[in-house]
Amino acid sequence: MINVGCYHRWRWLWGTMWFLGASQTWAEESALIPSAYVGYRNLAYSAGTTDLSGFLSSLGGGLTFTQGRYYFKAAAEQDVHSEVRTAGIDFSREDAVLSAGYGVSDAISLFAGYKYGRTTITALTPVDQRFIKLIGHGPFIGAGGGWPVRDWGILSFSAAYAELQALYSDAQISQAQGSARGTSLSLAWQNTFSTGWGYEIALTRHDYYHQNFDNIGFSVNENLLSLSASVSYRF
Repeated sequence: MINVGCYHRWRWLWGTMWFLGASQTWAEESALIPSAYVGYRNLAYSAGTTDLSGFLSSLGGGLTFTQGRYYFKAAAEQDVHSEVRTAGIDFSREDAVLSAGYGVSDAISLFAGYKYGRTTITALTPVDQRFIKLIGHGPFIGAGGGWPVRDWGILSFSAAYAELQALYSDAQISQAQGSARGTSLSLAWQNTFSTGWGYEIALTRHDYYHQNFDNIGFSVNENLLSLSASVSYRF
């Protein structure tokens, strides 16, 4: 159950999801909040005539520091298992985020940061392993909010936009440089369950459009739909 008496001090932080959709809780005067989470992600990759998709199971963690209405976070996520719909194909996905934000009101916060994401697709053939590697990194901005539902928990939402540098490589192309745009939308349910402990269940959609590569004639679309569950502890 939520401690309604102190809710006004920290509810704006509940709704802020960065690009990883990681858990945010308890924005009191000063706090250190480690978190750990598991995720299940559907990854769709499209480039030219190539369309691939599959499911990824992932693990992640983060560390948040809050001071008054300011907060800072580092987080990372790595897949541990893939289930690709195309035989002979293996997916891998890694993400990392650094971010900072400010609670402009009791319910709304603004945030900005830097993200890194890498997708690796490996095709296993009888002779060798052919691969595609796609990297996007750069700054993002966004806003989030959280609202109480009676004393059951917090319903939160966030949206973010990123301008990224893109790097593409495969078995024939050592590296092609381009640009990318990304958007993220997150919907989450959050609550506390013991002194210092909280949890979050989040549904997050990421869309990335990579284009303007210097030595390849196609663009790349990536879509990630993820469901995650996290646990946090406030020191």
